[in-house]
Amino acid sequence: YTTDELMARMITQSDNSATIMLGTQHPEADVIPTLQAMGVTLSFVGDDAYISVRDYASIFRILFNATFLTRKWSNASLHLLSQSLFKDGLAAGVPPDIKVAHKFGERSVDTDVQQFHDCGIIYKPKQPYLLCVMSRGSNLQNLIKSVAEVSAAVYQEVSAPAERN
Repeated sequence: YTTDELMARMITQSDNSATIMLGTQHPEADVIPTLQAMGVTLSFVGDDAYISVRDYASIFRILFNATFLTRKWSNASLHLLSQSLFKDGLAAGVPPDIKVAHKFGERSVDTDVQQFHDCGIIYKPKQPYLLCVMSRGSNLQNLIKSVAEVSAAVYQEVSAPAERN
């Protein structure tokens, strides 16, 4: 695989094997110093890294506003994020013609606790917005469904006509 192919698989398919292969091919491309330079704080417990929903969202804000990368590379990054093959979570809560640049993640904390997170930009015409939802519970499919429900509720709220006084 080329670096571009691995990056595409890592983003569009959330392929952890591609992520590991990229790290092996390009050990100098350490993500942690880059995130720190962006002002994103990571917390560590052993080998596990944790990020707050605020910091996760700030990555998308930084890309949207092109305040870390050039406009060209920020747009390229958001375009790749909009090619995600995962259509549940945030994407399931908006009409299918609305573009969503997002990144999801799932993990098992232990045998009884699952986590599902989805964060991204919903490109509602003339009114794009950022939404990040982090969830935890015992059933991954229920978590994914809950994130889709939150996404749908937010989309409905953003789409509602403004109340007139």
